[in-house]
Amino acid sequence: MVEDNEADVRLMQEALRECYPRPVELTSAENGQEALALLNAGERFDLIVLDLNLPKLDGYEFLKRRPAADAPIVVFSSSWNEDDSRRAVALGAREFIRKPSNYAEYVEVVCGFVGKWSEPQTQQASRS
Repeated sequence: MVEDNEADVRLMQEALRECYPRPVELTSAENGQEALALLNAGERFDLIVLDLNLPKLDGYEFLKRRPAADAPIVVFSSSWNEDDSRRAVALGAREFIRKPSNYAEYVEVVCGFVGKWSEPQTQQASRS
């Protein structure tokens, strides 16, 4: 998860605990620069959840500069700007999802896109 707000990272961790009976490992980077460093160092991820408004290197620049990766990228943003959505998808995000303000909806949305984009890992976790 590429997110500069620690509260949002904790919220994602709580949602993942509700979605899956076995722990899902969540690695977080505070900005696009830190996330790029992880990828360039050879770290592999099942899914990258990306905020757009980040310090040092924003989400758009991350999308432009990221190395070719197998991991799908989902932009998870509070933006309601349709241009943000179109631009992120044009730069390679698989999906643009708006962060719900209601906790129950947030958990439902997170469970949905994590299950959709990292299916093999989450199915294995739920079968074990």
